[in-house]
Amino acid sequence: MLVVNVLTMKIKEHYNLIFFLILSYLLTIIGVETRKALIETDVAMLFLLINLVSGLFLKPRDAYLIFVINICAFHYFILPEFNSFKFQSAHYLVTYVALALSGIFVVQLSQSQRKELHKNHQLTHELETRNTLAQHFLAQTTSEQIANAAVTFLAKQYQIQSAIFTIQPHWHCLAKTDQFDNAWLNDCQQTQPPASLSYLWFSHDNKALGALVIEQYQEKKIDAWFLSLVSLSLARTNAILAQSQAETNHQVEQVRSTLLASVSHDLKTPLGAIIGSATTLCDDKLQLKEELKQELLHSIAAQSERLNQSLTKLLDITRYTATDLVLNREWLEPEELLGSARQELHTLLSSHQVHISGPPMLVELDALLMEQVLCNLLENAAKYSPAKSDIHITYQHNDGHFVLTIANPCTALAEEELEKIFSRFYRIDNKHVEGTGLGLAICKVIVEAHDGSIHADNLTDYGIQFTLSIPCGLFDLQKYNNDEQ
Repeated sequence: MLVVNVLTMKIKEHYNLIFFLILSYLLTIIGVETRKALIETDVAMLFLLINLVSGLFLKPRDAYLIFVINICAFHYFILPEFNSFKFQSAHYLVTYVALALSGIFVVQLSQSQRKELHKNHQLTHELETRNTLAQHFLAQTTSEQIANAAVTFLAKQYQIQSAIFTIQPHWHCLAKTDQFDNAWLNDCQQTQPPASLSYLWFSHDNKALGALVIEQYQEKKIDAWFLSLVSLSLARTNAILAQSQAETNHQVEQVRSTLLASVSHDLKTPLGAIIGSATTLCDDKLQLKEELKQELLHSIAAQSERLNQSLTKLLDITRYTATDLVLNREWLEPEELLGSARQELHTLLSSHQVHISGPPMLVELDALLMEQVLCNLLENAAKYSPAKSDIHITYQHNDGHFVLTIANPCTALAEEELEKIFSRFYRIDNKHVEGTGLGLAICKVIVEAHDGSIHADNLTDYGIQFTLSIPCGLFDLQKYNNDEQ
C-alpha cells in the first residue's frame, strides 16, 4: 500500500511539472503576441503568478526549474532587445532583477507553505490511521483478535512481517503474518531473541504482557504509539477475561449455594422419612401391627420415589446444560406421546381429569425429550391444581410450528413470576407442594434445543396456561394414504 502511494505521488508530480511547463510556454506565446498591447511589467506579474502557484504544487527542484525557465523566457522573448539576453535600457534591468528576486522569494515562501501543508496532511493521515486502528482494536474481545489485527496492520501499512507473543499464562504465539519464517517462530519459543530479530515489549502498569517480534532492520518503523495502543488493548482484553472469569465463578458459586439449599431440603426430607421408617421397622423391641408395617413400607417406597425424582431432575439439568443437546428427530404422534406421559404419571393424575384435543398428525420431534417435557408440564399442573380439577391439553400444527397448550386451574401469578418460574431452582412460595424447582427449567432447555419457545400466561377465568411452540415438519397423511391406494 505504501509503495502504491509513493508511485501515485511521483506520477502526480510529473503531471504537475508538465502542466506548468505548458503554462509557461503558453504565457510566453501570449507575451510575444501582445508586446504592443501589454507593457513588460504586466507580463512579469503573470510570470510571477506562475512561480507562486508552481511553488505550492511542485517539489523544490521542479519549482526552481519553472522559475529559471520563466526568467529566461521573460528576458529573451519579452524584454527589448527581443530574442536576445541584452538589456536595451537600465530600467529593464531593474524590472528583470525585481522579477528574479521576487520570484526566488515567492518560490521559497511557497515551498515553506507546501512543507507545512504536507506536514499537516501527514499528521492528519497519521491521526486518522491511529484512530481507525484504535477503533478496530476496541471492537476485538480477545488477545488473539488484537494480535491478529496488529500484525495485519503492520504487514499492510509498513510491509513488516511480524509475530506477537504473550507471556500469560505462558510464553506462546498469539498471531503471526503468513510470511513470518517458521524457523524464526521456533527460535522465538525461547525467551531470548535470535541475532536477526528484535523483541519490542508490551507492558501495562510496569507489568510485561508480551512482545512484538520483527527483523532488526525494521525496528525503526515501529512507533511508540503503536506499542502503547497494543499494550492498552491487550491489558483491556485481559481485564475483560478476568472479569468474565470472576462473574462465571460468582455464578457457579450462586448455583452451588442454590443447589445446596435445594438439596438440603428436597433430599434431606425424604431421607429423614426413609431413615425414620426403616429404623422403626428394624427395632425388635417394638411390637408393630401389620397395618402399621405396611404403612411404613409404603412411606419408604413413596419417599424413595420422591428422592429418585429429585436426583433424576438434578442429573437431567446438569446433563442438558453441560453440553449442546443432540436431537434425534423422528415422526411421532402427539396423542400417543401424551398417553405415554399420562401413564407415567398415572398416580399423580389419578385425582384429575385430563382433557386432550387435537387433530391426528405426525410431527418431527425428539420423542424421548418431548415426553420428558410433557411429563414435567403435567406434573407441574397436577401439583398446583386443586384435587378433582380439570387439566386441558390442546395441540395443533400451525404455520410450520407444533403448538401445544396445557391449562390448569390455580392461583394467578404476578407477571415477573411468570418469567422466573422457568429459572433453575425457582419455586413458588407454596409449602404444600414438593419439588426441586427444576421441572420447568428442563422444559425450557429442551424446547429451546428444538429452536422453539415456551411461556406461561394467566387465564382470567381459569388459572395458568403453558404454551410451547416448536418449528417442525408435518407428515402429509392424506398424500401417504393416496399413494397407498
